[in-house]
Amino acid sequence: MVKLIIIKKSGSVKSTNIKLSSLELLYKKCGFSNVNNFCKRHTWKMENMFYSLYSKNNGNAGSENKFDLPPPIDEDLYFGNMILLKHENEEIQVENLKDCNKDEFEKLYNYLFGGFEDIEDSEEEEEEVVDPENLTKDGYDKSDGFVVDDEDVEFEDIDSIDSNDIIISDEYDSDESDESNESNESNESNEVDKMKEYDSESDESESDEYESDEYDPEDKSLKEEKFHSEEESEEESEEESEEESEEEKEKENKKDDDDEESDEDDEEDEEDDEEDEDDEDEDDEDDDEEDDEEEDDEEESEEDDE
Repeated sequence: MVKLIIIKKSGSVKSTNIKLSSLELLYKKCGFSNVNNFCKRHTWKMENMFYSLYSKNNGNAGSENKFDLPPPIDEDLYFGNMILLKHENEEIQVENLKDCNKDEFEKLYNYLFGGFEDIEDSEEEEEEVVDPENLTKDGYDKSDGFVVDDEDVEFEDIDSIDSNDIIISDEYDSDESDESNESNESNESNEVDKMKEYDSESDESESDEYESDEYDPEDKSLKEEKFHSEEESEEESEEESEEESEEEKEKENKKDDDDEESDEDDEEDEEDDEEDEDDEDEDDEDDDEEDDEEEDDEEESEEDDE
């Protein structure tokens, strides 16, 4: 059993123990079905130990290995899983293989890339030491010339300022304050006027509602008249509908009578036709009898002649 590193197609790294009898069967440990295009790609050396990478450089699109390999094969493209073996001698054999875990692989990886700087260490190194003489009372560095102490600021003597300038500024300030006061007063008065208008409108609306709710006899009489007129109109409409229904009934009855009379006439006509047919049949029979008699008479006459 030997512990080795498997670099998966996704780029993840894991350490696993396998039983390896021959290097020729190493492709099966990567999950390949055949040994085509699978071989050793490069060997690195670190601390008198050798590390060899086995991979496949041909495969289907989408099966490319996403792991960033160290130089000099950092620009080569490989497919599927890859295996890294650790061995004592430069010439790799099953007998001289050694165990390799993830920690050792990370150490090798950093060594091959020249080492990675720690961000925290680099930030500490970038901090500069400032001479205390160049620091202000607040702790700022004034060596760059942009920070100034309050003690270094020189103020102009107030006696040198012209008094007229002060008076003018006072007048300007007073004018501004008067204008602001006037604007505030006008705004307040406008708001008061608006409130009064709103109150008056609300009072008028309330009074209108109150007046509309008061009792008015004329309105009552009008309502009663309207109610009676509506009742009369409803009664008239009902009477009209009844009359129309009666008329329709009369029409239907008349139609039925006419139909009965026509049926009776048809029956009478049929009976007359039958009688006529019977008469015709009788006439035919009489004619036949007469013909028979004539024939008989003729025969008798013939017999007599003979």
